[in-house]
Amino acid sequence: MKRAFSFASVTAGLAAAAACASSDVEGPAASPPDSEDSGTTVHAPDAASSDAHADVDASPEAATCSGAGWCITDLPDSDLTLRDVWPHDNHTFAIAESPTLGVKFLEWESASSTWRYIDDYSQNADQIGHAGAMWSPSEDEVYFAVTPLKIFHGKRTVPDGSWSWSYDRLPPPDGAPAFDSVDPPFGVVGTSSGDVYAWYANTIYRRTRDDGGSDAWIVEYSSDETNNGARLSLRTAAAPSGDEVWFAGASAFTCPVIIRTSPAEGYQRVADGIKSPSTCVARDGLLMLGNGVLEELRVASDDGVVGVVANGATRDVVRITFDASADGGRGYAVSRFPVDGTLARGQPINTLWSARDEPIWLGGVSIILRSNGDVFDGGSFGVSTISLNGAWLDFPIYKIRSASTNNRWAVGAKYALHKTTP
Repeated sequence: MKRAFSFASVTAGLAAAAACASSDVEGPAASPPDSEDSGTTVHAPDAASSDAHADVDASPEAATCSGAGWCITDLPDSDLTLRDVWPHDNHTFAIAESPTLGVKFLEWESASSTWRYIDDYSQNADQIGHAGAMWSPSEDEVYFAVTPLKIFHGKRTVPDGSWSWSYDRLPPPDGAPAFDSVDPPFGVVGTSSGDVYAWYANTIYRRTRDDGGSDAWIVEYSSDETNNGARLSLRTAAAPSGDEVWFAGASAFTCPVIIRTSPAEGYQRVADGIKSPSTCVARDGLLMLGNGVLEELRVASDDGVVGVVANGATRDVVRITFDASADGGRGYAVSRFPVDGTLARGQPINTLWSARDEPIWLGGVSIILRSNGDVFDGGSFGVSTISLNGAWLDFPIYKIRSASTNNRWAVGAKYALHKTTP
């Protein structure tokens, strides 16, 4: 069933970020040096190091921006945990969770440098739900996923700037786990405003028109197969070109999976393995990406993607590219870069971002890493510092996305950091 709502957005008054920056900074932990993005591999100094707080600028600007240009933006409430962000040139969207407000949708307006809520609260009508992944084809349209199995679609009314919202509840996939307090990852992705997909558990949905001419979500792909008793679990998606989409996750929670779809070739399993008692064994004719779950997948170039394979506390960055020389006319080549755990302060990486002709960005607990050169061919990762006044911002980063080299966001618990420098 589909319901439509209309909501006129109200901009809340926001306090200046500088007024609260000093109280938000967790100290006195040691931090990487406050400098521009590192070109070499940088490790956090020891707490006793004299360099830990060196060359700190005490100006008001330094209180809200790191040496690498990551600046605190003022959120409308202090208990928000931002789960995803989608930037455009003049507007940026975010989805958040709050213990007091539930799931919330926000918009950042570049002209006024403010966040405001743009939802109509219908996403909390069931009193349950978790924020999923989002996708936005333009500054005037956005899709959000909210468990259990709701896709919200918002459009800006021009010229007054208000938002109208509708939502669809997707049919539960066969064999999916029962809904509880920990739902499987759920998200939405698209190639254009008229070509939108959603993924949940072992199923891929696509937005289409039903016989009556109304929008409807249909199951376009679902895998009933089990791997050592466990089903496919999709966790992320990316659209490298205008007509293809890649979905990724794991089978048996051990073997990384990639599924690619295009109009010409339909759905194809690109990577997968068979779980043995202690490891993942390659399936015939498919890529083997090691052991673990493919947690993030992003566009790397016109002929490939990059992702993060999580296996316990370890993380590997992998690149998958087309190999035109492969037998059969289409194959794939895989490159791998193990992320040094000490570089990430011993904490796991939560998110990855990349785009064509862009570095690879990694986000974890209180840290952002940026690639220097091709990490699959001698390059390295260095710290892109988010420390303020000599202390780390102590929060987990859940998502990094960029609209351009001068418009990057890193969001997580209680913070949304904006970087307007390369």
